Amino acid sequence: MGFNTLKHQAKERALKTRQSTLTILLTLGIGIGAMAFTTYNVSSNTHRILLHKTESLALLLDPEHINTLQADDRDETNPTYLFYKMKFEQIKNVNPEIQFVYLMRREADAIVFLLDSVEEGGVDYSPPGQVYEEATPELYRTFETGKAFTEIAGDRWGHWLTGFAPVRDETGAVIAVLGIDANYYTEFLIPILRYNAIVAGVFVMILVMMLLNRRLTKIQEKALSEKNAILHVTSHEVRTPLTRIRWACELLLDGDHQKLNPEVYEILKQTYISSIQMIERINILKLSIELSDRKKTPFNEVDLVPIYSKMIQHYTLFAKLQHVTLTHKGMFPKNMLVKGIAEWYETMGAIIFMNCLYYSTPQSEIVTEFQTHEKFIQITVQGVGSPIPQDQITKIFEGIHTDNTLTEHTEATGMGLYLVSKLSMLMGGSVRAEVSGDVTRFILEFPLSS
Repeated sequence: MGFNTLKHQAKERALKTRQSTLTILLTLGIGIGAMAFTTYNVSSNTHRILLHKTESLALLLDPEHINTLQADDRDETNPTYLFYKMKFEQIKNVNPEIQFVYLMRREADAIVFLLDSVEEGGVDYSPPGQVYEEATPELYRTFETGKAFTEIAGDRWGHWLTGFAPVRDETGAVIAVLGIDANYYTEFLIPILRYNAIVAGVFVMILVMMLLNRRLTKIQEKALSEKNAILHVTSHEVRTPLTRIRWACELLLDGDHQKLNPEVYEILKQTYISSIQMIERINILKLSIELSDRKKTPFNEVDLVPIYSKMIQHYTLFAKLQHVTLTHKGMFPKNMLVKGIAEWYETMGAIIFMNCLYYSTPQSEIVTEFQTHEKFIQITVQGVGSPIPQDQITKIFEGIHTDNTLTEHTEATGMGLYLVSKLSMLMGGSVRAEVSGDVTRFILEFPLSS
């Protein structure tokens, strides 16, 4: 090997290392940005909700009744004091996130309590007229400006996320301020940490997937002759983190994704789609190896209803991201008992669903239907999209096959459909495809266990 060749290979390795490092740093940067966005979003939403609750409650207070409070021991027999104290206690009891509800008034240079939601004699009880020594400058300004606000502050009772809202009389003057305290740790800090843990987990899994992908490539280049053994081992190692990635992405994408940055949402969407595609390919490789050693996989009785109903739920979000509707026609039967291996049925269903999703036209519909006959069950999956040419219908089940006539999906191959055909035959069933216009229908039939 010449010097120039070695130098070229060294440059290629260095380039790949730099690209890999940059990709990891970019992923970390996006992850940090996503966590910062999540922190801001959760924080602002928590403040907004508390402020809305405080302002809403303040509007319900009667200023004429509030003006009858004296802020001293005489209030303990005042009907207004007793009424609002009971109401504040009820509000606290039905809102577990609220720790304290209280009313304050400014007298001279001090802010004093009028009443609170704590039982008289309790450890945290504030009697009428007690001075609130920890009042912040912004709370003093509220009595002048009448502006509601939230703040994070500590006092002798603990550390709180607090909302303050003015109570006005008929002239618009601020006669009191209502306060609501929520525990800073359980209602603010912990939710932020919880959501950030999900985001961090997603990006950690992305990094793990990248590293594992590099590892798989090196293994294949170094030990091609031992590919079956290697694939069997790595399928377990890869599928677990990919499944976690898929679950984390589902949690984020199925929630209120409008709050996500569009770039972060697109990354999550593509990561979710890629993880499902990779899991499908790993399952195909794993089953291809198992087919070479059929003795290790005895047949059992399998109920297809929970398998396929769960699968339909699983692919609903995937279809939604592809702008396709996934629906089931009719009701699920009570059970569909067949002989075989549950994992094989799961993989066959996944391959059929993924093929329909690959070729479906946006805004179209994929329809599934189950029919039970006297001696066999029939599963139909129908999609609308790029049609399979009539001369290719039988070939897609015959082995590795790329349909180059479908230019939008030239990466899709018939290896998965060949595996569906092979597994169906081994379990005494069959699979076929029917095409009518732009409608493609896959039909699976299996003998009933009885």
